Amino acid sequence: MKITHITAQAYLGASAVDLAITTPVTLIAGKNGAGKSSLQEAIRHAMGGDAARVALKKDFKALMSDGASSSYATVATSEGEFSIVLPSGKGMHFDHGALPFVLDPARFARLDANERRGFLFGLFGLSPDGPAVVDALKARGCAAAKIDQVRPLLRAGFDAAAKEAQGKARDAKASWKTLTGGETWGKDKAAGWKASKPEETYSRDQIALAERLVAESDDSIARSNQQIGEARAKARQHAESAKRIDELKAKAAKLQAARIKLNLDQAELEEWTAKLATLPEPGSNKPAPHLYGCPCCGVALQIVGGELVKYELPEAGPLDPDVETKRKQWSDAVALYTRSVANDQRDIADAERAAQEIKDLEQRLGDAPPATERLEQTLAGHQADRKARAATLAQMFEANRLAQLADENTKKAAQAHADVLAWLAISDALAPDGIPAEMLASALGPINERLADAASMAEWVPITITRDMDILAGLRPYALLSESEKWRADAMIGAAIAELSGLRLLVLDRFDVLDAKGREDLIYWLDAMAAEGLLDTALVFGTMKALPAGLPETITPVWIEGGVAGEMREAA
Repeated sequence: MKITHITAQAYLGASAVDLAITTPVTLIAGKNGAGKSSLQEAIRHAMGGDAARVALKKDFKALMSDGASSSYATVATSEGEFSIVLPSGKGMHFDHGALPFVLDPARFARLDANERRGFLFGLFGLSPDGPAVVDALKARGCAAAKIDQVRPLLRAGFDAAAKEAQGKARDAKASWKTLTGGETWGKDKAAGWKASKPEETYSRDQIALAERLVAESDDSIARSNQQIGEARAKARQHAESAKRIDELKAKAAKLQAARIKLNLDQAELEEWTAKLATLPEPGSNKPAPHLYGCPCCGVALQIVGGELVKYELPEAGPLDPDVETKRKQWSDAVALYTRSVANDQRDIADAERAAQEIKDLEQRLGDAPPATERLEQTLAGHQADRKARAATLAQMFEANRLAQLADENTKKAAQAHADVLAWLAISDALAPDGIPAEMLASALGPINERLADAASMAEWVPITITRDMDILAGLRPYALLSESEKWRADAMIGAAIAELSGLRLLVLDRFDVLDAKGREDLIYWLDAMAAEGLLDTALVFGTMKALPAGLPETITPVWIEGGVAGEMREAA
């Protein structure tokens, strides 16, 4: 990028600057407070939109010269014109990731290791989420499924993806700890860990045999229960029959008495029937016919034509009161004994049936019913066997269950261990000294080559950027360098970035930290780079008492005083 013109109006100490840039290198010098740094910051603000002294846009008014109502700075380049207007902060800026590092080369050293690494990735177009990273992970043997999980986070950079992998590894370790009952994960310990199992487990045949024994006990218990039920039913039947016999014996015992009473009642009936027959018919002197009492209702019956028919009293004639009284009394007696005979016959029949039923029941009862004590003892034995066999079967099932659970825990713990290793492998691969370092090796080579060339041209101590993103001057870390040594290191890093980024633009402030020899080296180095076409524009600012003489044709000196430079100064 070639700068062709710079203007600044009322920007801090740069009150009136109008510079035409005609050579690759422009040396802007002046005394302290002349406006050099203000001009440098105005250029930076116009090109990159980055204000050096304030962070917030609302504070831009502070960048204006005292008493000024407005301020601006413009930089005309081969890429266009860029500007800043104050206090509004409006302007057109150049968007390029390397621009802040060539406008302010010390910026690279202020970055931490991860930021330096990220910048170099961007500088060389290396993408953390590109196919090259996935291929590198696969080449290291990382699990494809886990690469797919972490790949979206690579868009946020290696560090974010590595932290995610570390978090996944912690989760897997926690899972392993839970599965192992609280043990702490260790690589060697986890590799051979197995869950404890019962000393003995049982085959299908052993389980089947134990199940058959339980089933046999169930069958024996069922048979015993059936036998006990049958025995108890027989006992109940025997008791009921015995009770019935006792009841029937009372009836059967009345048989002899009922027969005797029947004989007596029959005799009485015959006697009264005969006496009744001696009485004449009502209204007649003829004796009444021989009558029989009905065994059911006691009605008087007589035989007519060989059949028993109800005796009908003849038509009333003159009645003999005494005869009729006897007739009534004796008829009542016949009826009474007729009913008594019938009852006696019924009682005899009942007694005989009772005796026959007793005989039948006694034949069916046979021997006494079996006692249930022995059967119940047998049942208790079967039940005890069943309980013991069931306990054995349950113990076999539990042993096998615990063994299976132990195998599953061992398998799950092995998987959790594999997950830990897989995530740690990805985390290690994405760590700064892993794939990023490998990828940066291709970037560090070119930038360190440029730094070596710059040191050779300027005859300065060589600067090296290590894989750990440390900046070394010789063997000394950047933090241990003196101010002038740091300036030289920053200048060479800025020049390398300018070349590798294609910007070929470099802005160096405060070159007056160098001694006379260092300034000569700087002039020689800048002239050499301009001659070789490595720089389109270099702006160098520093405090001097007067402009140097005898500069190469590639370098134009500009004096700034009181914030005025260029055509403004010439006009004044």
